[in-house]
Amino acid sequence: MSNAKDLFLDDLVTTIPGNLLNSQSLELNVRSYAGRAPFNSKFRGELFYWFFESQSVVRPKDNFDWQPDKEQLEKIPLVIWLNGGPGGSSAFGLFCENGPLRMNDDAVCSVVPNPFSWNQKAHVMYWDQPVGTGYSRSLSGDKYVSSETELREQFYLALQSFYSRHPEYRACELYITGESYAGKYIPHIATEIMEKNRALKPTDPEYINLAGLAIGDGWMDPRRQLNWVIDYAFNLGFLDTVQKYEMEKRWETFDKLCEKDDWEAATKAGNNLNNAILACGGMPDVYDIRYWTDTSGENISAYLNLNAVKDKLHIPDDYTWVTADDSGPVTEHLIEDNMRDVTPLFKPLLEEKDKDGDELLYRLLFYTGNYDMSACGFTGTEHILRHLKGEDNKNWMYQKEWNELKRKVWVTPPSATNGFVKSCANLTQVAIPGAGHLVPMNKPMISREMLYAWLFDKGNYPGYDPLEQFDSKKERK
Repeated sequence: MSNAKDLFLDDLVTTIPGNLLNSQSLELNVRSYAGRAPFNSKFRGELFYWFFESQSVVRPKDNFDWQPDKEQLEKIPLVIWLNGGPGGSSAFGLFCENGPLRMNDDAVCSVVPNPFSWNQKAHVMYWDQPVGTGYSRSLSGDKYVSSETELREQFYLALQSFYSRHPEYRACELYITGESYAGKYIPHIATEIMEKNRALKPTDPEYINLAGLAIGDGWMDPRRQLNWVIDYAFNLGFLDTVQKYEMEKRWETFDKLCEKDDWEAATKAGNNLNNAILACGGMPDVYDIRYWTDTSGENISAYLNLNAVKDKLHIPDDYTWVTADDSGPVTEHLIEDNMRDVTPLFKPLLEEKDKDGDELLYRLLFYTGNYDMSACGFTGTEHILRHLKGEDNKNWMYQKEWNELKRKVWVTPPSATNGFVKSCANLTQVAIPGAGHLVPMNKPMISREMLYAWLFDKGNYPGYDPLEQFDSKKERK
């Protein structure tokens, strides 16, 4: 029988190849774990995770029996990051956005430490999910999830497997974060945890200490987000008046398919609409309108398919790491899900209270980059948050207060503009200028400051009311 030491050595990662040639080794500067978390729902499977402890935890090197003070570990939040797609591996977020490691665009794709990693103050872990993404597999043949219900159930069970292997992190406040199609994954996974927790006490061994969720440029209400992106493209000059009217007609056809719950046809029509808008604009990068080339994941794929890398991450040599952005079998099996609205899930998450009914349990953060043309940008998020309703068709309890908020300019003293912020009760919205769909990649330092202000300062972003300041200056003149 394995002892406790063997269990965590089983997924311990201390070094990884430093480049595609495996000509040098990179020593990780924090305790890291990578492996496959098993689940057994309707079919058996494994979800791959890669965990990085916070840099604020100081451990003696090579002393695997040493454990930090329990209270110290519990005070550090655990942040989960999920990329979208569907079918997109979170390794992209790890190596290109907010992870402790960054892959350079040089001849050998050197892997180096990332100075803007989110694990400076928080534990951060990256998951390949659903099955068929990255290293994650079904062990019952080529089976894929066909609904968010299956996806969230499998993720919940896999997360419980991780906590069983590493109970020292179970008491940490858990924040589930991600971007794009994760705008669908995150509220579903959070809902699964919330509903399971209702039958448990915080002291029960299976209780998950969920504290919040953060969604960047989320795909949440596709039906309306695709409508709003038409105006965005028109205002950019990517559509003229005739083209705008044509796109609106195509949207009406798409909308009727949604009304009939013909989700497969709606997905095809919605994708065609989005591609037609891009075609009119000369095919700009859908994730960043300033460019006409896509961000490639080919180097990451080559690296993660090295047997030397798989060996360090405890992956069998015969596994192939795969990733896809809105294509391939993972996407095909979720075709009925793609255009569905998940926004009714936010109201119950925002209104969930502790067992005594005294405090709101979860805090929600929505952030966007202003150069995102994927229909996941600011305009759609702004409208979604102004009209939050649950399945009961009733507004969020603080909807009136939210809609009357004065947005402030978030600055780093004395005057550097980082973004624009609104916050009310347990809901925060941040818009980041100079960023596209991939905010942590475009604005790595600001995105980390945004996260930390939300995690540690409860959304207290230094700033000012621009109209109040403007009117004050005008009066002095």
